[in-house]
Amino acid sequence: MEASEMIDNRLQYVVSISPNNELPYALYYGKLYIDRETLSFTRVELSLDMKDKEKATNLMLISKPKGVRFKPKELSCLVEYRYENGVTHISYIRNTFLFNGDWKRKLFSTSYAAFCEMVVTDKQSENVQPIAGRNSFDSHDSFYDKVDFFLDPTFWEDYNIIEPTETLNNAIDKLLKKHQRK
Repeated sequence: MEASEMIDNRLQYVVSISPNNELPYALYYGKLYIDRETLSFTRVELSLDMKDKEKATNLMLISKPKGVRFKPKELSCLVEYRYENGVTHISYIRNTFLFNGDWKRKLFSTSYAAFCEMVVTDKQSENVQPIAGRNSFDSHDSFYDKVDFFLDPTFWEDYNIIEPTETLNNAIDKLLKKHQRK
């Protein structure tokens, strides 16, 4: 248990977690924020333990080109929750993925960073259907977009995706305005 903190003017229990045992795979450490009144999660901050680079690599890397040495630097996740009408809902997620790629026969390695954010701006609880297994991602699936699409201004028109150069707050404002016009 850590010292209590305030989030959105509400007192939170703060629980730190860290690996206690040595296991054959990498573990996470982080903090859990729990609302003192409702005992629901408010925030979860997790980071992958990088002490054993081989274990971290096994968890982070699915595939890579031949000749590249993968060097993990950081894998972290932040999840924020909102408590409404007796139910806790996810409201925000951010993932950070940092690593170096060291090509054989090249003098310097290259640093890479990938960030992924999701903000829940609206939710529906009636007539909700689960995603069929054939339409869902597997833990070994790779998801990527061709960078060429990002240069096409029409790519962003009908998607609920935020341009890489746009701030999250501006994008949310634009999406809310667009949604209110419909």
